[in-house]
Amino acid sequence: MAFYEYYRDSNNQKLLVSYADLTYQEHFHKGIEILFCKDGYIDVYLNKVKYVVKKDEAFFVDSGLTHKIDDFGKNKQNAFILIPVKYLSTYFDNVVGNIVNPILPPKVAAPIFKTCESLMHKVSQTNELDLTAKIYEILGLVYRNCAFKEASPDTEINYDIIQKITDYVYKNYHEDITLDFLSAKFGYNKSYLSEILHRNLHVDFREYVNSIRLDMMVDNFNENDSIDGQIFSYGFKSRKTFYRTFEKYFHTTPKEYFTTRARSGARVRTGAPNSEKVKGKTKKEADGAELSSATDDKTALNEQTKETIKELPVKEAAKKEHNTAHGSTAKSGSKKQP
Repeated sequence: MAFYEYYRDSNNQKLLVSYADLTYQEHFHKGIEILFCKDGYIDVYLNKVKYVVKKDEAFFVDSGLTHKIDDFGKNKQNAFILIPVKYLSTYFDNVVGNIVNPILPPKVAAPIFKTCESLMHKVSQTNELDLTAKIYEILGLVYRNCAFKEASPDTEINYDIIQKITDYVYKNYHEDITLDFLSAKFGYNKSYLSEILHRNLHVDFREYVNSIRLDMMVDNFNENDSIDGQIFSYGFKSRKTFYRTFEKYFHTTPKEYFTTRARSGARVRTGAPNSEKVKGKTKKEADGAELSSATDDKTALNEQTKETIKELPVKEAAKKEHNTAHGSTAKSGSKKQP
């Protein structure tokens, strides 16, 4: 399931550029993101298709595409840049469609990374004119060295609708939220709203609401209370629904999960969704004229992989409201992307 990071698309969103552990759950935004592999390798699931990014390569995430990241580098040696939508009007006016091959080879990635590295820890000290010039330099390097194709109409994101629904569900997850209710509240045809949510979030509405309830429970879990004692205050209608949802998203039982988290202090998700398609890594030929696909079989690591859980602004307010109403103490071990 993909989350829309609508707060990333606000007019006051700053340019983000940093070394980091890039592991992050499936999400999308209007801004453009570039990932740089400087150590190990990075698995990126772009619209459910898996790509493997190797050392010294980069990965270009186009506006509006869903992406999930598993970073297998060490000591936060990999890096990213997230360019907010407010800097992209000229880019959108000149670039039609999406990049053909999102993996940028070392000879293309190197000069882009050099420019990004010059901005690290200096964004707030850089004047707006110089900052904009650096961003255009980065986008120009991508545009001159990569091929683009027209995007399919099916990939268009209905941002306004998704933002309204996401905002409402995070604030009211503990209530009985139905598609009929939201259709009437926001004035959309029920079938149309269902189609939009399924196409953009890759999940049906009921599962989407339950996943947010689960997300809130995991972040607010009270270790002094039993698991069953907390289920219904988060909006779950039955123990069966809760346990089925939990095991689907975390690939383990609630008891095993919270025991592991208590020991490690980290929010852990094991494995990968079974529904994800895996595609061989696409590679751009040296002359830049042809694209070929080559299967890059990887042996799955037999260990738990951490997955960052984003913190929406409305989610923080929802946490406080829930803690006040139910007297629980939030114990979140989630990582945040810088």
